[in-house]
Amino acid sequence: MKKILMAVLALLVLLGLASCGSEGSKKEETTAKADWRNTIEYESAFFVNENLRVLYALDTGSITLWDNGGDGSVMQVIEYDTSVADAIERIEKEDFNGDNNCDIRIIYSESEKGTRYNLFLWSDKAGRFVECMLYNTITDPVYNSETGEITGVTDKGVFGKVTKTYCFNSSSGLDELTCTIEGVDSVAATVAKAIGGESVERIVNTVTVDEKECTAYSVISGGKKVGYVAATPDSVWYVDAGCCGLYRETGESESGEVLLGDYLGEARAAFNLAKLMGGEDVSLVGMTYGLINGSEAQRFGAKKADGASFAVACDENSVWYYSENGTAFLQVISSTGDIVGEEEVEFAIPEE
Repeated sequence: MKKILMAVLALLVLLGLASCGSEGSKKEETTAKADWRNTIEYESAFFVNENLRVLYALDTGSITLWDNGGDGSVMQVIEYDTSVADAIERIEKEDFNGDNNCDIRIIYSESEKGTRYNLFLWSDKAGRFVECMLYNTITDPVYNSETGEITGVTDKGVFGKVTKTYCFNSSSGLDELTCTIEGVDSVAATVAKAIGGESVERIVNTVTVDEKECTAYSVISGGKKVGYVAATPDSVWYVDAGCCGLYRETGESESGEVLLGDYLGEARAAFNLAKLMGGEDVSLVGMTYGLINGSEAQRFGAKKADGASFAVACDENSVWYYSENGTAFLQVISSTGDIVGEEEVEFAIPEE
């Protein structure tokens, strides 16, 4: 009997140990199944390439990424700007540069003239997504997989359409390859009308305006040359009324007409002073280098609406002067046009 009781007790002990082992195994199994993916909030996932799958969470102005094969630490937070309310709902995940990695594109701006995008390219070297600089300046970009080039066309209204081509570089950015104005001769003729031009003739050599190399045209009216117009490759236009070497910026009115803007350089301040001295309808007719009291100076010829001529001048110390005859000058306050004193100074042109 005693032996039977001992055997029963031994069996109970074994069963208890087995039970404890089973509970321990279940606990270990439960712990092993705990997954960090269940502790974060994310929308979905996508493959960057065959070796990398990422989870992502979307928010206004940012995208949070996790490496699906990682330990649950945030891999990267992409921050972006946009003026489009539902941009995050239209996120694109494709290979945009032909390197067989999936990239991220988000709308930057949207208008009747086209759409621009923020582009973030996957960089194997950096192990993260890198913003592609310049990309969000391209309107409706089109990628050519055969040439590896991107083309974008920008509508500049009265100043025509500008077509640019780019290529991706090793820094995940873009290099501009070409820039052309569609129908540039026709645009030049339109701009020339702002200074009374009837037609234009292209000048063979380029000219430098505002430190930019420009295509230039002579403006013809009544069979005579009456001015010049010039354009940068991306269709910024300048006009010189009277062939006097003084260029002005241009703009566009709401009705689509070319407007004359500010003069460039010192001519801008000279024109503002000329308006104070001669009225709103004055025009500048030329510029000459010379000396005032031994200091280098620039003299700007001006003409009033009634045809009367006068001049303003500026020396190297930014002191301004006014003259009715272009030779004897009185010092003035450039912001008000008030004459300072009665002493006349002479504008002299050095002998060569």
